[in-house]
Amino acid sequence: MTLVLMGEHIDPAELSQISDQGYTNLLLITTALGASVNVVLSIGKIIAGRVWHSQAVFADGIHSLSDLVSDIGKKYIQHSTSLAPL
Repeated sequence: MTLVLMGEHIDPAELSQISDQGYTNLLLITTALGASVNVVLSIGKIIAGRVWHSQAVFADGIHSLSDLVSDIGKKYIQHSTSLAPL
């Protein structure tokens, strides 16, 4: 089985051999992708909830925004752990 990441086929056995910089880049890409999806979902759900007068869909859109806050927290942690020790 191979994984496809950004058009490249990766053997899962090779994942343990990724450099620190490669691993950091992979974390940044996945976090940015997740944040982008959360923004689109949030906006779509909030608009749909308002248009169709659905409090449940509107509330789910607000909940998706909380996932975005979580993504921002992950980005901060990833950045702070990649810095050299003081």
